[in-house]
Amino acid sequence: MNNHRYEDEEFQYIMRQKKTMKASTKAREKSLLTFQDGLKDVIPKQKKKQNRQKLRQRFFVTVGSVAAAGIASLIFINYDFVQDGGLLDSGEDEHDGEETFNEMVEDENEKKEDIILEDVEENEALVERILDRPIIDVNVLNTMPMHQIQNETFSIYLPDEWSIEEEEEDYVYSTHMTGPDSERMEFFLFDRDVNQEQIADEIEETLTKVTSTEETTVSPNIYNDEFVMNNQIRTTFDTMFPFDNEMTEMYAFIDEESGRFTELYISELFGQSMIYMMDVPLEDKESWALSWTFFSQMFVTETPYTIQGTESEDHPQFDRPLEKSVILNEGAASFRETDIELYEIDEFGITSYIPVNVEEERIEHEHFIEFRFTDEDFSRNSFYSFGKLKEGFPLENGREIMFHAFNIDQAHHEDLGGGDGYGYGYYDGSGDYDIEGYIQLFEVSDNWYYTHHHSEREDNNGIIYNKWSYMFKELIEWE
Repeated sequence: MNNHRYEDEEFQYIMRQKKTMKASTKAREKSLLTFQDGLKDVIPKQKKKQNRQKLRQRFFVTVGSVAAAGIASLIFINYDFVQDGGLLDSGEDEHDGEETFNEMVEDENEKKEDIILEDVEENEALVERILDRPIIDVNVLNTMPMHQIQNETFSIYLPDEWSIEEEEEDYVYSTHMTGPDSERMEFFLFDRDVNQEQIADEIEETLTKVTSTEETTVSPNIYNDEFVMNNQIRTTFDTMFPFDNEMTEMYAFIDEESGRFTELYISELFGQSMIYMMDVPLEDKESWALSWTFFSQMFVTETPYTIQGTESEDHPQFDRPLEKSVILNEGAASFRETDIELYEIDEFGITSYIPVNVEEERIEHEHFIEFRFTDEDFSRNSFYSFGKLKEGFPLENGREIMFHAFNIDQAHHEDLGGGDGYGYGYYDGSGDYDIEGYIQLFEVSDNWYYTHHHSEREDNNGIIYNKWSYMFKELIEWE
């Protein structure tokens, strides 16, 4: 039975029967004061959040609706008291109205019990049920448009006809995604200086949007194992979820009455506290895969991306962290966390970063100076380097000079196009091993420099050295 419809009909009936009666001024004031006292318990809790915009606007609309419903309830209460010889009687026992109102509020609150995450336990049957979801079809994925979120920090796949809203607050940046059939996802990333109370407030507010007839905790490892077993698609990071499973809490909620399936993830993503929620129709199993797609196919839009909280103390002279961790992309759709350290080339007047434990070597050539970097985990024939061209370097013969210095046969030059005309790609499979590489010349403040990566294909480190070389150039600071 629809309780709201029943109450409306009863209210209309009483109004018709008592339409000529008027509540006494004293009764109306008493009831109104009681209702206002009830609101005082709710509204101050929200005062501290009034700087929030879109989410808070939606919240206050809800409060307004509650207030309107409360005023309607007051009218109903007053007429009910008339019928029962209450407040409009001789005024005796005026506390009856307050008690009746409080009882109605308590009854209404009991209809929706608060979800307390600490009380949620693992429900094996429910876990088994929610694991039964469609695999991610790579053909379908390729038809989905990509969207940049979190102020263009990340890129994700979303089906057609989804909308995205974002808002930035003092300590959290939130992304709200809505589908055409009542699907929605919410994604919150917090600043490093956020306190636990602020995170708890956001979790509490998120839970106000969740209803449940059955719930469970979920281990991220279970999700990861199920994903690897049944999905052939490659994840963008080493694991299904790009966050630390040991620091993650996951919950699943099913509401058979409202027909909703909800997931809640609380974790840390790249050094920032995170909340993620997915809420979709229970009967639409295709939508259940949205959360897995969201994280397993997440891109970091711009790399190198510094992981917050990993920076060590600053160098006393350069005011740059001595060490930190960054996200680098390896290939078109693969990302990896890399530990890097500050590196100075005094004679060039620069500082930049190289991966920890990389070996370096200074080599002086006839027309340029080279700083070469190698990794003991790869072939000694592979390296990347940064250098400076000596004064009088003949740029018109740049390719010939560089190829000669690195013993590269000019017959294996590949014109990759683009750039400023001073980029030279090459590939050679004629010798004992296959090599590939790229040399790029560029100018800064009337001086010419170059980057170069040279790799054995069997190591598949051409991609890695290419990204390390790119990172070095991107993170240069000039004195």
